[in-house]
Amino acid sequence: MAAGGWRNWAEGELVTEALFLDIQDSIAFIYGSESAANTALTSKVEGTQFYDTGADKLKIWDGSAWQEVGTTAILQVVTGTTNTDTGAIASTSYTDTNLTASITPSATSSKILVLVSQTLSAERDSGTINGIVNIMRATTQVWEGYFFQGTRALEQTAVMYLDSPSTTSATAYKTQIKASTTADSGKVRANQDSSLSDRNSSIHLIEIAG
Repeated sequence: MAAGGWRNWAEGELVTEALFLDIQDSIAFIYGSESAANTALTSKVEGTQFYDTGADKLKIWDGSAWQEVGTTAILQVVTGTTNTDTGAIASTSYTDTNLTASITPSATSSKILVLVSQTLSAERDSGTINGIVNIMRATTQVWEGYFFQGTRALEQTAVMYLDSPSTTSATAYKTQIKASTTADSGKVRANQDSSLSDRNSSIHLIEIAG
């Protein structure tokens, strides 16, 4: 019987040392820490498990390290919204869009999932213009992409980005936009037509346990 496998026992069958060790490998032990588990379980195999009372986590040995079970969790969600129209921005340099939110991660290992839904537009009298948007973490750009390529458009743009800020300090995220060219009246704009509820722009910051 392999460790963790099923065995049909016969009445009166004796538990040999090999069977006892196999059974032992298939149950969950209880220890106060990984260190205590390592000291006690000197012959652990892949799949050996114990409940860590110090961390309140069930952990499984993967052959080289203890792995926590069921640790992926959403720890907090912060939302920022705006319906403030930036007006036309004729610039090839990034300009803030008024969409921002701040989150304080509970651990340096946490990930921050950034979800953006924002009304963005770009236009040019003739020729092609690229509308460009980014996501900033404080003063660091963590993501950049196009939201439009053409002559004129107003769009609800969605962006999803998973960030690793590695901090427990308050961390602000925001979006910025710029035009690829200002020739022929090239310009971009954010949060236009904000009187419509579905045109409101939002940013959601979701802390995920690392």
